[in-house]
Amino acid sequence: MAGSSAADANATGVTGFTTLTNSGTIRVDGTAVQGSYYYSAMQIINSGVIESRKASAVTLGYGSVLTNEASGTIQGMTAVDLTSGGTIINRGTIVGNVGTLPYAYGSAVYVADGGTVAGNVTFGTYSDLFLQTGTATGGKRDDRRR
Repeated sequence: MAGSSAADANATGVTGFTTLTNSGTIRVDGTAVQGSYYYSAMQIINSGVIESRKASAVTLGYGSVLTNEASGTIQGMTAVDLTSGGTIINRGTIVGNVGTLPYAYGSAVYVADGGTVAGNVTFGTYSDLFLQTGTATGGKRDDRRR
């Protein structure tokens, strides 16, 4: 996708796909990339910019995989909504929260593969997984991953 921009507060950038490869810019006020909810798996590979100025940048569906490459940036009020489940492999930059609503509909997986998140990573009621590759850096206290 070369580039897309919309200023309508309810505008959705890209929806209704099975596979999306973005190397350009998708920037809207509404949801920038919206997958199908529930059981419609999709694959997103991002090496560009996916941004929502007023909503979720990416909404994943059950069984979906989002790979944010080293050159990729995802930014939004909620950067990635995992309420319907899905997997994030992050090698790039995510600005905003990543997570689910408390009543999540599917398992969520977050793989920190060299990328950064400027926000919180939270999970809901299903069996979820946070996996980190490489070295962890934390604060001044006793930081642990389980």
